Amino acid sequence: MKKRSISREELLTLADNLYLEIDEHQIEQLLAEFDSLFNSLEHLDSINLDKYEPRVFGINTSTHWLRDDEPKNFDRDAMLKNANCVVDNLVVMKHE
Repeated sequence: MKKRSISREELLTLADNLYLEIDEHQIEQLLAEFDSLFNSLEHLDSINLDKYEPRVFGINTSTHWLRDDEPKNFDRDAMLKNANCVVDNLVVMKHE
């Protein structure tokens, strides 16, 4: 696998496109952060997930996505009672 990285020029272009003013120290910090991120991604890519079974699943707690013909009887309190955690309106359920 080809090692991923971001060049100094790419970082400066990105900063320019986002209207960020960054100094030399911040450039070096961001390059190091990107290297760390890419190393983590390479590690994750190398993990064989075929042998693992999912232990959690998420359910969106909002009802705006329901079709008109679906009942709006979502019991949010019951869902949250059985949740391991709630992040940005996403409930992570306990594995049965």
